[in-house]
Amino acid sequence: MNLVGKIFVGVISTMSIVVLALALTILARHEDWRKVAIAHQEKVNSLESDKNALTTINTELSEQLQTAREQHNAAIEILTQQQSEIVSKYQSLFDAFDKYEKDLQKQVDDMTANSATITENRNIIEVLSAELERARKLRAGYLRDLTMTVNKQYDQTSVIENIQTKNAELVALYEKAKIVLDKKGLQADPSFYPTTPPFVVEGIILDLQKDDGHLLTISLGTSDGLALGNLLEVYREKTYLGRIQVVALEPNRAVCELIPEFRRGTFRVGDNVTSQFVP
Repeated sequence: MNLVGKIFVGVISTMSIVVLALALTILARHEDWRKVAIAHQEKVNSLESDKNALTTINTELSEQLQTAREQHNAAIEILTQQQSEIVSKYQSLFDAFDKYEKDLQKQVDDMTANSATITENRNIIEVLSAELERARKLRAGYLRDLTMTVNKQYDQTSVIENIQTKNAELVALYEKAKIVLDKKGLQADPSFYPTTPPFVVEGIILDLQKDDGHLLTISLGTSDGLALGNLLEVYREKTYLGRIQVVALEPNRAVCELIPEFRRGTFRVGDNVTSQFVP
């Protein structure tokens, strides 16, 4: 074999080795790409799964976001309404406070202006307190007088009962004397046999003809049914004063004389006169 052949054989051998190396390299790389492809496919599948999960999460989050927006809008609307109510309420409170402040200032001004009146009222209160204390003392005196008056009234009641008893005795004597006079055909002198009117009469004292009150003029007369010798009682505000007897008569007035033993007080013009005194 010549040199060219040897070179040619060497070249062919070398090329064969190179081709074999390339084939082995390609074969080796072909297996790596398959693994890479499988790994990439797994990654793609994983990413796809993650994508679907994220899409689901995104959908849920979108729905939650929409719900949250609706709730947020509703809350904002409620808060806006409450804000309007609060603003209105606080405005009313501010107006009321402003009015109260003005009224308070007016009261302060009035109190300042009335300070002199307050001082005067204090002086009046002191005077009234003194008057009240004096009134209390007077009241105590009035109570004592009232007690004495009640006792006197009780005494007068006893006197009136005695008078009524004597009057009944006199009436009985008068009736007996009248029976005797009728049998004899005589008529009694009314001045000797005094009686009370057969019905209740009421009048007043018009005039006292003597300073001692023994003779007096009353507002009752024959037109009221009075007769000579009638007995009448004099009183003042339920206080018995004495007994009088008719001695002269006119239609609308009469002159009476005091019966001394029945006198219990001083007569005055305007005192009451009656045919039947009830204490």
